[in-house]
Amino acid sequence: MKFLTTSKVRAIATTAFALVGMSAFANNYTYTFSDGAGNVGNGNLSTAFFGITEVATTGDLTITGGVLTGNYSLLFTSPNPPNQVLSPLGAFNYDNVINPTEPLLTNNGLLFSSGAGPTYREVNIFNNNAPFDYSMWSAAADVNGTWGGGWDVSGPTGGQFSMQAVPEPASMAVLGFGLVGILRRRRAKRA
Repeated sequence: MKFLTTSKVRAIATTAFALVGMSAFANNYTYTFSDGAGNVGNGNLSTAFFGITEVATTGDLTITGGVLTGNYSLLFTSPNPPNQVLSPLGAFNYDNVINPTEPLLTNNGLLFSSGAGPTYREVNIFNNNAPFDYSMWSAAADVNGTWGGGWDVSGPTGGQFSMQAVPEPASMAVLGFGLVGILRRRRAKRA
């Protein structure tokens, strides 16, 4: 029975780590946000690639500090991602584009919403065309369920937004089983 050499084991492990890293990086993220005015939030994003552009397609936002405390869902209605789209209220242009390096979001940013009719609200987190400079603005529907033309929150510039990739469980399991198999072969070879 032929056993793997140390160099082959290293090559297999390196390839496995690279593949797992690539698949995990492009799919799911956790993120945090704060705007310096007391609005603080966090959530999850799932993405898909449209050509070479990564776009958030589902996600959530939980605001735990500030006047907008509550839960919001990512709005993904773009008929042709990653083009910008006007929000349902008409208050924001958004594209939900995720960048791998700073700035992590575009100037159109992510759009979240909650409620319906007169309780409907949109929250836009976006970049101010500079690395590490984010803002959060919000618009609410009036009693008729339409936008009256003002923003109820227009956060200052200088906010912080950070994202972390969430490893894909299936890829991590495959990697783990592969490493266990390699270690067993090495032990069998020594015995």
